[in-house]
Amino acid sequence: MGRRVSKAAVTPVDGIAGLGDQLSFHLHGLAWIPRTLRRYRGEVIRLVAEVSMGTGALAVIGGTIVIVGFLTAAAGYEVGQQGSSSLGRVGVEAMSGFISAFFNTREAIPVVAGVALTATVGAGFTAQLGAMRVSEEIDALEVMSIPAVPYLVTTRILAGLIAIVPLYFIALFMGYASTQFVSVVLSGLRARGRGRHPGKGVSGMASATDQVVSDSSDTVTRTDSVPRGSGGCVLCRH
Repeated sequence: MGRRVSKAAVTPVDGIAGLGDQLSFHLHGLAWIPRTLRRYRGEVIRLVAEVSMGTGALAVIGGTIVIVGFLTAAAGYEVGQQGSSSLGRVGVEAMSGFISAFFNTREAIPVVAGVALTATVGAGFTAQLGAMRVSEEIDALEVMSIPAVPYLVTTRILAGLIAIVPLYFIALFMGYASTQFVSVVLSGLRARGRGRHPGKGVSGMASATDQVVSDSSDTVTRTDSVPRGSGGCVLCRH
């Protein structure tokens, strides 16, 4: 009974100690950034290319760029489809652009791009470091007086921070382009606020306005022709 109680008491402490070790490791890796930029620039550049284009079979299909682009394009397609169909039922399908600007920018694309980068870049780095530990390559670096943390960890942190900016721009572009394709081409919306049909664009609005002005002028003319001394409302029929 005493062993169970002591084990139950030690388990939370071990969990907190593990979190402390992880935090210490992360801070230690970030502290090596200035030295890494001075001594391992070539390794950082190589890792940036590896993060963007991938290695092995991943590089054959275009690397992380293609994966992120296809995933965010699918998300943008879904946003455009749902926005056009749902807003079209209440006659405000022109608000599909706002739906794209809001949901693609703040919800869909950040989540999908984050998942894609985690599945490709994060998993790849983890597999590389794990294989190096098993094959004792990390110990070999220490023997050669090469610190493992800045050479293996900090360089990958910098490469990820550098590569994520253009990758996210590509994700935004693919999401917006996919939503525009669904809204304009498939759903029939006209670009630049010209309505759903070609004849209902700016020229159509201008002709409709001219018709309203013409009808108003005719009404005023007929009103002026009614005698003023007849009493009652001038618009009433007697």
